[in-house]
Amino acid sequence: MDRKPPEQMIIAESESDGDEVEIPAAPTCKAFYRRYNDDEKEKLFFLVYEKGMSVRSAALQLQIKPRTAQYWVRQDLKNPTDQIMRNVASGLPRERPPKLVEEHQAFLVGLIDEKPSLVLWEIMSSLTEKFADLSIQKTALYNFMTEKCRISLKRAHFQAAERNNP
Repeated sequence: MDRKPPEQMIIAESESDGDEVEIPAAPTCKAFYRRYNDDEKEKLFFLVYEKGMSVRSAALQLQIKPRTAQYWVRQDLKNPTDQIMRNVASGLPRERPPKLVEEHQAFLVGLIDEKPSLVLWEIMSSLTEKFADLSIQKTALYNFMTEKCRISLKRAHFQAAERNNP
């Protein structure tokens, strides 16, 4: 028996007359998951609660899978909270406040103006010295310096001393 990928047709010979019969292979497709934004959920709840439409007809009108819409409405009936807002225990809030603010930016600009030859780890150590409660990674500091402060960091290239020079 030949091993063929499942998307190809499997050819089998019928025993009685020797003709080849094509048997389609079983489809191997993964489920397609769609993310719905808050606006679509809001429209669904408006149509169901305010306009009095059935969940299925409102979902079909908005091109949402009916089963998904039924789940949302059932969850809203069990726990009548705002379905669109994120739960407190569901992870980070949508707009997490930045760790580095204007005060840090002013300090960094002043530090670079004083000593322009500092490298990233030295900048990071002086920043954490000045602000003791701050903990940040090097990549976050680099991104903040290049994007917000508009400071470009150059690598120091050392020149080798001339050899064989008495």
